[in-house]
Amino acid sequence: MLGLRKVDGGTRDVSWKNDWMEFYPGFRKWNVRYLPSNGLDWKLDFSFIWGQFYLKFKTNRPPKYKDETPTYGFYFYSVGSWFPDSLWIYRGTKKIKCIDLPWQYDWIRTSKYLKDGTWANHTKKNKIDFYSEEWKEKIHKETHKYYYIHDEFQETEATCELEEREWRPLMFKWTRLFRKVKRSIDVEFSKPIGKGVTSYKGGVYGTGHNIKKGETIKQCLKRMMKERKF
Repeated sequence: MLGLRKVDGGTRDVSWKNDWMEFYPGFRKWNVRYLPSNGLDWKLDFSFIWGQFYLKFKTNRPPKYKDETPTYGFYFYSVGSWFPDSLWIYRGTKKIKCIDLPWQYDWIRTSKYLKDGTWANHTKKNKIDFYSEEWKEKIHKETHKYYYIHDEFQETEATCELEEREWRPLMFKWTRLFRKVKRSIDVEFSKPIGKGVTSYKGGVYGTGHNIKKGETIKQCLKRMMKERKF
């Protein structure tokens, strides 16, 4: 049919192709994009829930655009989820507009646990520079031994801070009902670790790890030793 041939590039990259069309089966976000002719061909990409199409049509027109070919159309986008949370609109060369959809989650605060047992909240209205010397002295820190095994035994010290971040949907920012809160430890190693230590890539100097309810910083760090690979 239409001279399509199957190309197996992996679970999500399986496609059907011919000289003027590519088709990728599966559920996709809605999108329509049109790229005008620049002397060789013009292109049309689109998807309506299922299947992604890439169409290419030959033309004999002389080149119209000297530099970058403009793009017209739209596509829905999301991070970490199939359901879209933003709409991107193409209106030519370097003219792209992003519209956040009402259910997209927006950052509310970043909080740090302090030595006195309270939390300091950095928000859009109450900005805090946690990297300043003043706040470095106030933030609670714990330092523990950290062990990592990759080909050989590696040992370092991990200095940890307790951090919490909150997001709320744009249309429900006035309530905590639908909020998302992530609590984690922010870890800084005294010397790099990981498989890249002995290569030109270098090792890892710091990372973060989600902390479970009821866990202490030390307990979370011990669990991270078992779960993380660097």
